[in-house]
Amino acid sequence: MRRHTFLLIFLISILSVSGCKKYPDGPTFTLLSKRWRLAEDWKKNKIYKNGTEITTEYLSTIQHESFNLDKSGNFSYTLLTNTGYLEYGGTWSFNTDKSVIYFSYFIGQQSFNDGYLILRLKEHDMWLQYTTQSGDLMEYHYVPN
Repeated sequence: MRRHTFLLIFLISILSVSGCKKYPDGPTFTLLSKRWRLAEDWKKNKIYKNGTEITTEYLSTIQHESFNLDKSGNFSYTLLTNTGYLEYGGTWSFNTDKSVIYFSYFIGQQSFNDGYLILRLKEHDMWLQYTTQSGDLMEYHYVPN
């Protein structure tokens, strides 16, 4: 009986860990911290604009893309297209409940602080949603590079 009580308490503890489902598309449960799951070299796998997939037209212009996030809160972004090259870096942070990730960076003299709603954050799968200044709802699905 004592062993069953211990197992029950252990299972309840595991299920109440902060790794439980937070994002609309998962994961349902993980022991990996959000910071650990975010730290990766990512590339876009699917892109949606206002609910319509635009991956093919986007990827047709891309020669190389790298979006590297580390556990210490730094990131770098590199994009090589048919028409040019863009590279910048900065810092990232979560909001209080870790449902939004903010990227702070400079391009030239202009500073940015963009917030992306996290829809999914798995070990090798990240989905972010962003509303552009023109009001378009963008959804980016990332996989490891």
